[in-house]
Amino acid sequence: MRVRQNPALKKLSIMGFTALTSLALSLMTGATLATSVTNTTPDVLAEVGHIKLEHSVVSKEDRTDLAPLKAWIEDLKEVESQKREDIKILDTNGRYSYGCLQFQEWTFRHYGEEYGLIDPDLENVEDVIYDCKLQQKITMLMILDDHSNWKHWRNSVRKIGMPPRVSALISLK
Repeated sequence: MRVRQNPALKKLSIMGFTALTSLALSLMTGATLATSVTNTTPDVLAEVGHIKLEHSVVSKEDRTDLAPLKAWIEDLKEVESQKREDIKILDTNGRYSYGCLQFQEWTFRHYGEEYGLIDPDLENVEDVIYDCKLQQKITMLMILDDHSNWKHWRNSVRKIGMPPRVSALISLK
């Protein structure tokens, strides 16, 4: 039986031992894989849009790894809000959840600011919390940054399953 080689790993084997050593060290220490690795083409995740070059090393071939996560987010939207953007629901914890992915204000503001997608000086979060594209970007970054962030949608994950894990070559920090 032949095992299909991951395109990202194939690219690493072409890059040589130096790149593999750097990758191994970065994975063991949790450090970032530097953009100066020989023959690496740094790329910003166009789907997410704001990640700085020095924070991520992703080849164009690796982007396809995001397709399953995007599909999972679409399923999550369906379960959370039937893909409605203009929805506000009083949640079981007594707080309101907003928009297509049913973010609560604190979670939306916290991660939106952390990823540089929301101005920390924003006074009225309701001005942007209903933006479904923004909610999708924040959700994608949350899962890429820490896979356990699925817990923010615990009840929905019971219905649709866990989010897919994305290639370890994508580093956000």
